[in-house]
Amino acid sequence: MIADEVQRELIECIHNSLEKGLCSIELSMPHRLYATDRQSKLFEAATSKNSNYKDNIDAPIISLLENNLESIIQGIKQQANFIDLGPGYPQKSLIIVDELLRRSKNILYYAVDVSPYFLDRAIFHAQERGIMATRIERRFEDLAPILDRDLTKVGIQRVIFLGLTFSNFPLDDITNILSDITRSDDICIICYQASNDVCEEDLVKPYNGSKVQQFAFEPLKILGLSGNDFIYQPSLQGNAIETRFISLHDIKWDKIIIPKNTIFITAKSYRFHASEVRAALEKKMVIKNEYIENKSKIVLVKLTGRDE
Repeated sequence: MIADEVQRELIECIHNSLEKGLCSIELSMPHRLYATDRQSKLFEAATSKNSNYKDNIDAPIISLLENNLESIIQGIKQQANFIDLGPGYPQKSLIIVDELLRRSKNILYYAVDVSPYFLDRAIFHAQERGIMATRIERRFEDLAPILDRDLTKVGIQRVIFLGLTFSNFPLDDITNILSDITRSDDICIICYQASNDVCEEDLVKPYNGSKVQQFAFEPLKILGLSGNDFIYQPSLQGNAIETRFISLHDIKWDKIIIPKNTIFITAKSYRFHASEVRAALEKKMVIKNEYIENKSKIVLVKLTGRDE
């Protein structure tokens, strides 16, 4: 269902943009990147087989989690609902889950994603650990009423985990999403990469390579476009790393012409200064701890909600 919606959205967006004479077409929305199993598998290949991504993104997050685990889990009650937002494998969130299980905590696991493929993976690994696991195939934007309706048992704390997918959203948008689902007694753990003192080349490096290019092109491939008609140019534009595809010539598509040099932005990953992220979070939530990996500037933040 979500895959069909994404295809309709993409077609409408391109038509509307070209009718307005735009030469740069913004297609980037997180749910459009993982709507099909093929997209999810391409993302897996683009990250797990990409040494730049593993060394500069994955490894620092894992290191921060493992080295600060005692502090991270402090305050988690005997019984909790673990809500895994965009779980992927889910290698990183399982570091926390495994420690909670080791301490005999009673955990119910909820995986939230638009990708059936990643939901299947996450549920499998949770059930493998003997945890009751539930899949929620929804966009993050639609999550608050679902949690309030289905997880309403009094006294059950929420532990919410969101990895670098945090950076796929504009800062105010993702802060609002998280504040809507995190109550004052809950714990929310997020990751992002700060732009502090990191050169553009190092920020963009994980987004180079044929496997990342293939993943980033998939929204266009879904529409029947060919990668041979485009050049791939990932770049830092303002406060976001953009995966950009530029048409090499006029392309006839869906009864219209896509002009030469039309830019398609298929994905964005935002990079803000740590002070900007801190200020945005503090407007809506309470920061309990921050953990920073100095080389990569990966930041792990532990938050709670504000009292209503």
